[in-house]
Amino acid sequence: SVDVLRTYSTDNISNATVADGFTFKANKTNFKEGSQVTLNGNYEFAQYMHNYGNLTINGSVVAGTSATKENAIIGLAGDITIANGGSLKGVNNLVGAWGSDHATRLAKMTVDGGTLSIEGNAQAINSAVSGTLTLKNGGTMKTLSGNFVGLVAGANLVADKTSKIDTQYIIFDTLDGAGAAKSITLGGGGVFGGEFWALRTSGNTVALASGEDYLFSAVKFHGWVNRVSGTWNDITFDLNGANSLTIQRLHGNGVSETGGTLIFTDFVNNVVKIANLDESMVAMETFVVEGANVKLKAYDRSGKELTGGNWVIQDGYLNYITQVPEPAEYAAILGAIAIAFALKRRCSRK
Repeated sequence: SVDVLRTYSTDNISNATVADGFTFKANKTNFKEGSQVTLNGNYEFAQYMHNYGNLTINGSVVAGTSATKENAIIGLAGDITIANGGSLKGVNNLVGAWGSDHATRLAKMTVDGGTLSIEGNAQAINSAVSGTLTLKNGGTMKTLSGNFVGLVAGANLVADKTSKIDTQYIIFDTLDGAGAAKSITLGGGGVFGGEFWALRTSGNTVALASGEDYLFSAVKFHGWVNRVSGTWNDITFDLNGANSLTIQRLHGNGVSETGGTLIFTDFVNNVVKIANLDESMVAMETFVVEGANVKLKAYDRSGKELTGGNWVIQDGYLNYITQVPEPAEYAAILGAIAIAFALKRRCSRK
């Protein structure tokens, strides 16, 4: 058991292996910039684990304890890979892929078949992501004790079809920039089925995958990005050829100041369902649903905004209909054109 563990390797790979039945325990650890470290076996770091190098986890790592009070950031300037069979648990601390003030690039965390789990104080954004977090090859990210996944400025969370995000909420958070871009890409319909929140923030995107079916329990707007300027929250769903998107509930946080714009790109009819909307709501430019003032906006597959029509509910689907003249209306229009042409010719002869 040691107080501080630091690695200074700049050219060579450092391999740390703990024998079966034993656990390496330290108070704090720093993997220095330029280091290449692989951890095999069981490790416990009571306060924090800071990574500035390239770290691969094949064993079991726990950072923080129930008594941890500081924000023990995992990530910083280096890259972390949680390999197949490996696990990283953060307790009572911020877990994510961070850039830092002196870093030349954002950090990157990849869960490649392993497990990233967060537990502890539900009051904290215990799994904030700023930078790139990738889940692939069956990788899992899960929150315990009621925590959630929070995406802050610059966040890019990518999960392939084989991965799993096991949490109740994914929250787009105002931390570090209310209007900064934040995105999540879900490679399959089974990756996540919980609730999305826009917490006083805009520039939020959920990208779906072609041919997939998605079911989310809710979308929630919380407050305004800026009530004085009238800036609304927003969430964009990039349908990207998805077979279906079902949102079981669209709602707000129950105060009159909540405003949110729900945006769809690559939109086509007969794909999107929102269970608690009705015809009278969507017929209005701005409507109220369960504590939120909501606007709808959509762009077709060519990127053109849909205008000049109306939102309707058809067989449960949220569709956008542009009025097309009936056959009788076409006949009347053609008849009027013919009469105008005949009158013009008669006038010309005279």
